[in-house]
Amino acid sequence: MLEVEVEVQRAQVTVRDVELEAQRGQVNVRDVELEVRRTQVTVRDVEIEHARVRSEYWVLKVAKSRVGAIWFCFANFVSFIFILLVFLGNIYPSTTMFAMISIDLHPQFNNTLSFEIYRADNYTGTNPLTNRTEQPRYLYLGFSGHCNIYDNNSTHFNQYSKECTKSFVQPLLLPNGTLQNGAGKIRDTATHNVNFEQVYQMWKASAAFMILVMIYNVAGIAVVCAGKYEFVFKYFWIVAILLSIPPAVLAPVALSKVYSPLNGAQIPRWGVAFNKTGAGQCLGLGFFLLAMLLTFIGHPILFIVAIVIVGFSVAIVWWAFSCCSGGKPKEEDEEGNNSERGRREAEERRWKEERRRRKKGEEGSIMQF
Repeated sequence: MLEVEVEVQRAQVTVRDVELEAQRGQVNVRDVELEVRRTQVTVRDVEIEHARVRSEYWVLKVAKSRVGAIWFCFANFVSFIFILLVFLGNIYPSTTMFAMISIDLHPQFNNTLSFEIYRADNYTGTNPLTNRTEQPRYLYLGFSGHCNIYDNNSTHFNQYSKECTKSFVQPLLLPNGTLQNGAGKIRDTATHNVNFEQVYQMWKASAAFMILVMIYNVAGIAVVCAGKYEFVFKYFWIVAILLSIPPAVLAPVALSKVYSPLNGAQIPRWGVAFNKTGAGQCLGLGFFLLAMLLTFIGHPILFIVAIVIVGFSVAIVWWAFSCCSGGKPKEEDEEGNNSERGRREAEERRWKEERRRRKKGEEGSIMQF
């Protein structure tokens, strides 16, 4: 009997151990369930965060996609073509339209003009049409040379003849001359105040940067075509900034320094990017600025930055304009509304007064009757 009781007790202990083990298993299952729930919550938080990121940075996704790669290649290709055309300016008579600047050396004087007229002195060349030494009517300058353009005064079917001189990098020059205003007062252009050596260094630096930009254009397109657009997207924006901004500043500053003695004279019209004279177009400066702009915004990141800056500037200008001029129209509208309301009230009073008179007249006629 004792052995049976011992066996029963052992069996009871075993059952208790099994129950304890089951309870522990249940606790472990609960812990696992809690861990799963925590993991699910974490996954949901991650999904929500990813959704926010997707909604906020979809622009960057587009920039990193094939659309951004196509825009990068297109902008750099057009920039390369524009710079090439600028370098071709003034190499041949047929490429004078791509010159950077044009100067009218002997404009027609008009007493009604409020600005001064510039006329060159002792600047001559050989007219290829007549083979005689004459003063050119226009002077076209670029990076690759300069062209003297002669006006044959319609005595020949080819009214303008061109004499071009190749020189890379062509120094900027301004022939000595005089400025005359509408009152007939004449003064010298004072070109001796211009530091042509400093200007020439800036001009050469601009040409060097333009060559580097062309190399950048070709290299960028080649890297994208090789399937490395991700590398271009990460690093080429730094190169675009370093190469496009310096020439865009140096070239206009050099032009302004050389032609500052002309002050308010009507020529040269270097401030107009796309200029036109009697001898034809002068598009070089416009193409140059467009090339630098396309090189800068050709990278999708810089394009987005430019849009944000321009949009922010427009918003500020619009806000300032509305603040400055927004109060007056409101006051005028209020005055107009008040006057309109007063007119209506006056008409309503007259109408009521007329009705009273008619009513009194009708009552008087009834009484008499």
